[in-house]
Amino acid sequence: MELELHQVELRYEALRKRAPLAERQLLGSLVEIGQQLPIVVVSEAQRFILIDGYKRVRALKRLAHDTVRATGWQVSEVEALLLERGLRCASEDAFDQAWLLAELQARFGQPAARADPSLTGADPGHRARRDARRARCNEIPGAVGARQR
Repeated sequence: MELELHQVELRYEALRKRAPLAERQLLGSLVEIGQQLPIVVVSEAQRFILIDGYKRVRALKRLAHDTVRATGWQVSEVEALLLERGLRCASEDAFDQAWLLAELQARFGQPAARADPSLTGADPGHRARRDARRARCNEIPGAVGARQR
């Protein structure tokens, strides 16, 4: 879909880290070949909440574009944020996770464990995996000692 930039709400912009070099490279790419990837939004009334594509939107605004190509996800805002987090988890750090958790708590008033238990370690599967790792680690010294005898 094609959206006008004024329809896109940058609600989570403060949660995104800036990368000046990447933004300059993106700006150059947009000038040369145009927008390649659509931004990701969820709809709310007559506005669209930006989930992914903050650098693209900033670059398009700098180039004085009025519109942006977008993909709309048909999920709730919370689900979209958590899904997007899962897709980019390799590039996020503890600060990114903390910002997201604080924002979810402030905006939706729900504990992080209810939104996504894996974020807090409250997920029972997480506990079981952690306990299994600890048990394996505790067995290693005994196994090594038995082989040496």
